[in-house]
Amino acid sequence: MPVSKCFILQILVTVLWVMDINTVEHCGRTTKGAIPIQRIVGGYDVKTYKYPWFVALKRMDIVHCGGTLIAESFFVTAAHCFNKFLKAVEFGHMKLEDVYTPVLGAYNVCRHEPTQREFKMKAVYLHENYQTENHYYDIALVKLDKPAIGFEKCCLPTKAISEAERPKEEVVAGFGDLEWQTIVVTCTMHEAKLLTYSDEVCRNMLKMQHSEEKGLKKAYCAGYLPGGIDACQGDSGGPLLEIESSDRYTLVGKYISLVV
Repeated sequence: MPVSKCFILQILVTVLWVMDINTVEHCGRTTKGAIPIQRIVGGYDVKTYKYPWFVALKRMDIVHCGGTLIAESFFVTAAHCFNKFLKAVEFGHMKLEDVYTPVLGAYNVCRHEPTQREFKMKAVYLHENYQTENHYYDIALVKLDKPAIGFEKCCLPTKAISEAERPKEEVVAGFGDLEWQTIVVTCTMHEAKLLTYSDEVCRNMLKMQHSEEKGLKKAYCAGYLPGGIDACQGDSGGPLLEIESSDRYTLVGKYISLVV
């Protein structure tokens, strides 16, 4: 959550993976209960282990992407988190399943905490329509090598969310860079609230940045027009969350890229 003038282009969760696995008893509850999230420039430290469904994707002890546990053995992340390894996989130099080490239960990734648990990736499924040159269908489903017993999954929406039903505010969290275009990494998880914007505002913003606004589909913009609070490099693939009236968190999408 850096101090910057970035803006998030957020891809909605593919309807194919909105599975009927929600139960009132077993999804979307933080480890701290319901705590109001303050809006502080650049986001703020969550202070303790809070999101049991958050998956930190580590490689060489660095968190490169986030993910969201949606079932006991499955999590979703951004397909582009695997981009740089696709050629090596194609030529048989490595397996996609060996790229990252998924870690659940983390607040501080620079030390070993009793809540942390490492897994391996048993299978990685990139969306069949994903193309590396754009961010549409930029979603991957990953199967863990064993069930994540003891970690509550995030709730999933029960239907596709229309523009009229879109929440006005959403929450992001992650271990990404704290400043735009710098190497200011964080050991601890940060979070922030983001405003969502209409498709018209989003298209106008993309047009001003000389991006392809006509191709906007299955996506919407979230952040702050003046900048200052958003997600950044290293946060890709992590959850974009809505806090329900029952104080449970629902995954409405994943933040994937910055459009400056």
